[in-house]
Amino acid sequence: MVQDEVLYNADFAQVIYYPDTDILRLNLIGNIMKEDYQTAWNVLLDCYLEKQPKKVLIDQRPMSKASLESRAWFVVKWLPKFKKKVNQKIRVAVVLSKSIAMKIGGQFLVDAATKDVPNLEIKTSQNEEDALSWLHQIAN
Repeated sequence: MVQDEVLYNADFAQVIYYPDTDILRLNLIGNIMKEDYQTAWNVLLDCYLEKQPKKVLIDQRPMSKASLESRAWFVVKWLPKFKKKVNQKIRVAVVLSKSIAMKIGGQFLVDAATKDVPNLEIKTSQNEEDALSWLHQIAN
């Protein structure tokens, strides 16, 4: 069994790579300021480009808040950058927060990514088990 790699660890985000399952995971944590939110997603992209996994897990359950401005940045700036740098098919599972506001914000980002980045196959889940189960299924 290969050791999991913590690629980034801050009080607002963690990026972990699981070599055994080829999953890159982003945990968003707490009340995330705009600069930290941008850092978290940019670090995820850098780690993605380094590891080239076919599966990504985004867990927003530990996150309590991110601004509308942060989400707008994600859609307007980050998604186009991601789309330009990544051209392989990727499965992305998003575990949504229990908070209604965070869930709506997360669904908004998922909808934008689904529409703007054709090589992403994205699914939202209410829990980690469902997300991992879907990630492990054979992609079509």
